Amino acid sequence: SLGCSLTHQQVKGLAERLLGTQQPLGKRWIHRFKQRNPSIITKRPKAMDSRRYKAHSADVIQAWFQRLDNIPVIQGIHPSNRWNMDETGIMEGRGSNGLVLGSAASRAIQKKQPGSRAWVSLIECISAAGSSLPPIVIYKGKSVQAQWFPSDLSPYDGWHFTYLDNGWTTD
Repeated sequence: SLGCSLTHQQVKGLAERLLGTQQPLGKRWIHRFKQRNPSIITKRPKAMDSRRYKAHSADVIQAWFQRLDNIPVIQGIHPSNRWNMDETGIMEGRGSNGLVLGSAASRAIQKKQPGSRAWVSLIECISAAGSSLPPIVIYKGKSVQAQWFPSDLSPYDGWHFTYLDNGWTTD
């Protein structure tokens, strides 16, 4: 959703305030809450630039589209002819944000990452009418290599894979 996700502690605090109880909720309350609400799960948040985060709210987005729709030249363009393109980059070895198991005796756990820091760019395009173009994946390299892909490519039907010397677009 376009909001700010709550931590376990914040959800517990909110529930305690709503209940108006002086007794704190038990240690397993969050676990039981998630069992009662299977559509709610614990996730590791993904980092987002603070400027992008501030602009990432339903009110900001709706206000922008209302201003856009008030521009006469835009009103003359059919939504199926209005397109947005966005590019994002992924650094090899930085994509896994999952939880891991480790010894309770130590606070930190090491994660191996590749020595090379190859860059992959992804480009998506979507129209104001809701249609989209297949994604474009740009690898850093001199050619696209078979070992970069899983053996089953069916989930990526229609995607375009290419390469550039630096791995990202400059225009």
